[in-house]
Amino acid sequence: MKKGQMFLAGAIVLVVGMILLKLIMGTYEIAEEKRHQDSFIADRQIKNIKEQYENLINNALINNRNDIQTHLSNFSNYLRSEFPDRIKILYMMAIVNTDRDTNITIGNFLDDKINVTIAAKNFVLNDQTQSSNLFSFDNITLRYQYRNDNITEVMKVDYINATYVFFDITVGSDSFVRTKYVYNRTY
Repeated sequence: MKKGQMFLAGAIVLVVGMILLKLIMGTYEIAEEKRHQDSFIADRQIKNIKEQYENLINNALINNRNDIQTHLSNFSNYLRSEFPDRIKILYMMAIVNTDRDTNITIGNFLDDKINVTIAAKNFVLNDQTQSSNLFSFDNITLRYQYRNDNITEVMKVDYINATYVFFDITVGSDSFVRTKYVYNRTY
């Protein structure tokens, strides 16, 4: 083999290597772009869900306060039935009256049962169910066990004639995008 042929063979190997490297890097860039788009879509979905819950609460407070639990449950059931593997929701709603009595409703739409403790009251809450109880205090501490994790959430209740709702919303598998927030409304 002549010297020129060796350079030519080496150049061909280098060009083929560069093409393969470009293909591998292009595949990575496509995967990264898809992950970015999925993240953007999940973030928009969470924002839309938050806005819908807030509108639902506001409309129920204007029309009939007694229907809030039903509307929360119906909307959460709808989201879980439309997106069974993508959306998981837990909510805790506290309605405080003028006597500081607090009606607490917890909705579990996490795709698993949870063990719940509020003010030394323990109960199991199955998936796609809610439970209501009457308490009287300023800070609500919700402790629950979900898939081997012990989680504690505290919601401060500092107004009378108010509705507070704590939300824990996850969109995507493996908690891809998650938000926790409290929405409150006085009346």
